[in-house]
Amino acid sequence: MTAVEHQLRSHWKEWLLLTGILFATYLIYSVGISGDFLLDDAHNLERLGARGAIETWSQLWVYITSGQSGPTGRPVALLSFLLDANNWPAPPGPFKQTNIFIHCLIGLILYLVTKKLIESTNIARGKAAWLALLAATLWLLNPLFVSTTLYIIQRMAQLAALFTMLGFLGYLIGRNHIDQRPRLAYSIMTGSVLLGTTLATLSKENGILLPFLLLIMEFSLKHHWLESGPSRRWKFWFLGIPSMAVIIYLGRGLISVDETLMNRGWSALERLQTQPMILLDYLYHLLFPKIQTRGISRDDVEIVTSGWLILGTGALIASLVLFAVMIRKKAPLLTFGVLFFFAGHLLESTIIPLELYFEHRNYLPALMLFLPVSHGVHLLHGTYSKWVAWLLSAILVLTFGAATYLRASLWGDQDLLLLTWGRNNPHSVRAQLNYVQTLNRLDQGGEALNALESARSLRPESGVLDLYYAANRIVRRNFTSEDFDEIATQFNTKPYEGDQRAALELLVDTINKGGENPEFREVMHRILREWRRRWGDVSHVKERSLHLQGILDSGQSRPEQALGHFRAALQESGKPEAGLSMASILINDGHPDAAIQLLNGVRPMLDSGAAKLTDPEAKMLGSALDQLMKKAQSRINSSGSAEGENVPVHYAHDIEP
Repeated sequence: MTAVEHQLRSHWKEWLLLTGILFATYLIYSVGISGDFLLDDAHNLERLGARGAIETWSQLWVYITSGQSGPTGRPVALLSFLLDANNWPAPPGPFKQTNIFIHCLIGLILYLVTKKLIESTNIARGKAAWLALLAATLWLLNPLFVSTTLYIIQRMAQLAALFTMLGFLGYLIGRNHIDQRPRLAYSIMTGSVLLGTTLATLSKENGILLPFLLLIMEFSLKHHWLESGPSRRWKFWFLGIPSMAVIIYLGRGLISVDETLMNRGWSALERLQTQPMILLDYLYHLLFPKIQTRGISRDDVEIVTSGWLILGTGALIASLVLFAVMIRKKAPLLTFGVLFFFAGHLLESTIIPLELYFEHRNYLPALMLFLPVSHGVHLLHGTYSKWVAWLLSAILVLTFGAATYLRASLWGDQDLLLLTWGRNNPHSVRAQLNYVQTLNRLDQGGEALNALESARSLRPESGVLDLYYAANRIVRRNFTSEDFDEIATQFNTKPYEGDQRAALELLVDTINKGGENPEFREVMHRILREWRRRWGDVSHVKERSLHLQGILDSGQSRPEQALGHFRAALQESGKPEAGLSMASILINDGHPDAAIQLLNGVRPMLDSGAAKLTDPEAKMLGSALDQLMKKAQSRINSSGSAEGENVPVHYAHDIEP
């Protein structure tokens, strides 16, 4: 009998149970597959069809380099979406199913990694397998991760965790061979760190923490490794230097920590002093799961300003970290789990100006969080009775699994999910907007209007709620130009919000769908001009405000004004694809002459190379431009317009600032 056969026969129960847990995880999550896309899913996934179906290498290259979700564009995550569709629109089910498979795959690798770590603390191999199985299962079935696994675009967070765990596994495999085959060991470890970090970072930026997390592992288990570790020189170059780069990057951000961020409404310092409270909230929900949380609409988190609360929460986290460090000789798994969690939050829960709170930020940091729980079960097994330890483990697994099933079931019913979030988050602007949109979709317009009125009273500083309120009243035809003028006056005095762009788009679309209305049109133009004047320094505000003015004029049968605004927006963006989008709007609104003039301005951008496009991008955009030209000319010919008829153009210098 070979060693491998002996290993399989000795541990067939663990492998059988692991297979059952992975299958149960898939079944539990599968009740959520029927849910729809959420929030920024569509915004990120529509690139699948931005240039038509992705069927050639040039189209593939354009697609994977089109990402805008982070500094890297996250091309690995974008590439993964081709497993589910190569065009847009597409059904959400395949995307969610792939996310569930990835979640289960991470659970499998997590089991292998934690088993090796537990064995390193000199716990018997058989017992280590069971403890690793418990730690991996509690992560797999943690209900907090429903909002990562079933939120399609958070595959980015999943893949960062997947490649981080693969990096850990490869590192540990290589480390085990240092004494016998050092050259092979260092090759495997180096490849695992470099490849794992690269792929994880190109999925989501927090993957760059892999070397730092490996350093923490080496520190935590320093007194317990059964074999020799890598040399100090190797650790310095492959783990230390990348870790120092991250620390220096974050440290430089502290220089401007007291500057208020225009598009957030709080400073980096205020964010930093609020994060300890949020981290403790994360820990509470991870360790004591609830059937329902407040979901992904947490834009209602208040900045912590109380000095005592700031000191108290900061001191509590510092105490946890210090305690973990002090007991590393006696409880290395507890040390590693605690330090891994807080280190995993270094990028997203410190000074980088992201939104304050999101559940999916725990997906990677919590990977090792249940090692301390397993360690506690091990101590219980030795101190009391193995039956008590088994019973506690079973209760934990069943509790986590039941809560995850119930939460995944809610995610499988999109309308019920958004209604629940709306009722549970009365102070969240985002939750209320989704709540109102769901009520409107269910033909409950009166209740939607009441909800908006209530939300405006709770969040009077929100201009976004004002815009949605105006749009809903316009649809119900109980809105006058005087009412609209009052809303415009209020909106133009309120702070900037990240969702203002979407709200303005909705309002422009609502006005246009109602037919020509000069009074509403002029008020809307005033809103957009003032928005541009006040917030023109915020990214894309100038371009988007001009674009929306063009859409408004096009829908209100004013092609010459629309063309002027579109030309100004194109000048701001410098992107030929933006011009093609504007031309499509003009054609669809019945203004092919204006579309041709706009396209005549786009062609030099392609021919001159000013847009800095790759050859595949330029060819694809050139082909799309030719198709739009033919479509516009066909519309002119079919309507009997004089070929080549010109529309008066308002250039950028004619547009009000």
